Amino acid sequence: MTTLSTATRNPQITLQAFETILVATDFSGNARQALNWAVELARTHGAKITLVHAIDPSRSGEREQPTGEQIQKNLASTAKIVRGWQVNAVVEHEIGKPWKVIADAAAKFEADLIVMGKRGDNTMRRKLLGGTADRVIRTATVPVLVVHPDDDRIGRGFRRILAAIDFSEESLQALEAALRMVASKKDSTEVVLLTVCELGLPYPGFEFAATHPNYWDNMERDARRDLEKLADPIRRNGFNVETRTTRGFAGSAILEQAAILEADLIAVGTQGRGGLNRFLMGSVAEHVLEEARCPVLTVRNANAGS
Repeated sequence: MTTLSTATRNPQITLQAFETILVATDFSGNARQALNWAVELARTHGAKITLVHAIDPSRSGEREQPTGEQIQKNLASTAKIVRGWQVNAVVEHEIGKPWKVIADAAAKFEADLIVMGKRGDNTMRRKLLGGTADRVIRTATVPVLVVHPDDDRIGRGFRRILAAIDFSEESLQALEAALRMVASKKDSTEVVLLTVCELGLPYPGFEFAATHPNYWDNMERDARRDLEKLADPIRRNGFNVETRTTRGFAGSAILEQAAILEADLIAVGTQGRGGLNRFLMGSVAEHVLEEARCPVLTVRNANAGS
């Protein structure tokens, strides 16, 4: 499949349909919401769903942990529901850390996408950092779609996609994965490419750069030029594409633009371009995942270190 990192030189972009969508489930309400999104995507793509449940041995002492028999019954019941929606489903359960079970299952079943829910309590929630979703995002080599349990967009699809572009390989892969998701409905989907112009942390010459009258204008001019180069072959492939630039902290700016646009999906890479920026982009993705009310699609570069 042609990647978007080369698409600016080659206008032929091959967008293959998903064949296997993996859904991580702990049978909670969050997992059911993730399953709803996965079923909608599976029906659009003609894909099968693999339901995966991890039996975490570190939680064996907790109360009300389901037995192996209960887990098998829950998986079978969930698979039956999925098949009732005319979607093929298989089940898998393994003993181990949930993030590792999920990542390993994605590789085993050659999944094109992982779908999982996140906690919806913004006051008492556990941070993604160090949690299952974060570890999956940092480990899996396929795109990961994280959905909010209170999101009411299910059924309307992804009409407007906001793709955060810093021109790293990860951000381009996230964009490509988002385009794959909606390829069959591209005529009715708007894709907004956004670059946030920011200086992440002070560095030698920071004060001059931040106060020079032409610095930010030049940065935005260059970003708009590069975004248009990226957008051209996507438009020729039949997508409706808008390009935008803005200034500020990337995480907050992405969320602000998503709210203004009423985006149905945010696509973001998990790492940026090398060195310090790579660390910062990870912080951006984490911030967006924590705060976004709409689904967030992330991609980790398979060639990058974890």
